[in-house]
Amino acid sequence: MRLICLFLVASLCVVAPEALSKDKTYGHLRAQVRRVVDGDTIVVNIPDYPAIVGQDIPVRLAGCDTPELRDKRPEIRRLARLAKEHVCRTLGNNATVELRNIRRGKYFRLVAEVYVNGQSLAGMLIQNGLGKTYQGGTRCW
Repeated sequence: MRLICLFLVASLCVVAPEALSKDKTYGHLRAQVRRVVDGDTIVVNIPDYPAIVGQDIPVRLAGCDTPELRDKRPEIRRLARLAKEHVCRTLGNNATVELRNIRRGKYFRLVAEVYVNGQSLAGMLIQNGLGKTYQGGTRCW
């Protein structure tokens, strides 16, 4: 097992830069939500994937930015809590979501369009005023 882990780490170190491009996507898959971190980040398990790459994987919602829970401004923190609560209510317990157009973000976490019962989670947040359209760069809040 240790040898496999070392091989995976070594493989990640030599990945071609184009493989990490934000324009390259890796398809769609279903995932089980483990927890909600904040309005635009969830943690999932991906069934049938080895634990090292398929369990407790953070996923950032593509195309949406929500306020930060640790913002210094009280109003922004309040909106951040509302965004997280909205995501928790929408997903419920042990929700299965569809991750579409999966790619790696700048912090090497997965970035994906997250769909719940055929509806875009980012779209729901934006529609309810709890998120803003975001394509990278400077944050909106």
